[in-house]
Amino acid sequence: MKLLGARYVLTADESFSILENGAVLYEGDKIVEVGSYEALSLKTEDKSFYKDSILTPAFINAHVHFEFSKNSGEFRYGSFGAWLESVIGNRGEVLKDASKAIKEAISESKKSGVGTIGAISSYDMDLNTLLESGLRTVYFSEVLGANITELQSQIDALAKRLETSLSHKSAMFIPSLAVHSPYSISKELLEYTLNLARNLNLLVSTHFLESKEELEWLESSSGFFKHFYEDILHISNPKPNFSVEGFLESFYDLDCLFVHCLQADESVLQKILSKGKIVSCPRSNLLLNQKMGLNEIVATDGKSSNINLNMLDELRAAFFTSIALNPTNLESLAIKLLQSVTCKAALALRLENGSLQSGKLADMALFSFPKLEDIKDISLHLLLYAKEAQSLIVGGVERF
Repeated sequence: MKLLGARYVLTADESFSILENGAVLYEGDKIVEVGSYEALSLKTEDKSFYKDSILTPAFINAHVHFEFSKNSGEFRYGSFGAWLESVIGNRGEVLKDASKAIKEAISESKKSGVGTIGAISSYDMDLNTLLESGLRTVYFSEVLGANITELQSQIDALAKRLETSLSHKSAMFIPSLAVHSPYSISKELLEYTLNLARNLNLLVSTHFLESKEELEWLESSSGFFKHFYEDILHISNPKPNFSVEGFLESFYDLDCLFVHCLQADESVLQKILSKGKIVSCPRSNLLLNQKMGLNEIVATDGKSSNINLNMLDELRAAFFTSIALNPTNLESLAIKLLQSVTCKAALALRLENGSLQSGKLADMALFSFPKLEDIKDISLHLLLYAKEAQSLIVGGVERF
């Protein structure tokens, strides 16, 4: 058994306990016990204590597109429509020779304390790098295709990709499925994909009601997406394949992460939450739609709509924007945001990590601070001043 102790241990358990001079005793990939360093140090010789550090559960980034990590200004921001047109026009160059950028983005994620990734993959370009990364990965093979004439080739491609993903299944790599959005998939392809998820008990993710443009298309068959299909994709007389309610009902019996949901009214929000969890990507939401989102589960999205994949930066952006929109108790807000990337994210991804408790997976991040003696608001201090993790442990193994 190994013992890791720190001046403060932020457990992210139900009461969000913070232990002073605490420690985590772990064996293999599981936590055995959490308590005081002094008491637990009697149970093993393999121990270390960091008096100027805060120990937390490793963070969880529940929604990220690594394949667009090479983007460095090729895409437009300010409106969703302008951004999507720029993606269509420039994605070939951004995706070309992107392996180095993907590796750098994964390294950046780890340095910010992330131990688990919800990777949305359109082309499997990130597969091998993630398998070698030491990160716990929920791998969402993403499907899109609204042209019914190509249905069989779309089905065949998804089946082949999922077969590859399933061949790597382990405690560190969990195959899953993602539906791109209601504006980019046919009813037939959606039905096939969701039936796969049902038959294999796979977690599902989907972008939903991200923009005004999407909502206008689903409700009235007009606006940006009418132009998009007619003038860019050259489809005559295009019609949406779903209503808002119809798309949502397709997921009636599945575990699903609904991402963004910025244009969902209160009635639709409640229906979404009755079926799954909502993931928000604060900086992406602000860049494309000038809205924040719920932030119950916070993720970075990809570099196609973000400046980096640093989870600490993401949390700080959410923190300061939230204060501007709704002044509140700062420590309470910091705790809520830390929960959004630990215990709440773990629950959404069906994982046994995200908190430091007996029986949970030994996924931990250690953050160093020069002065902790007189700090009272530990969560706020962590959120404001952490620069990068000094150590990351995933599955009981030190990853750096």
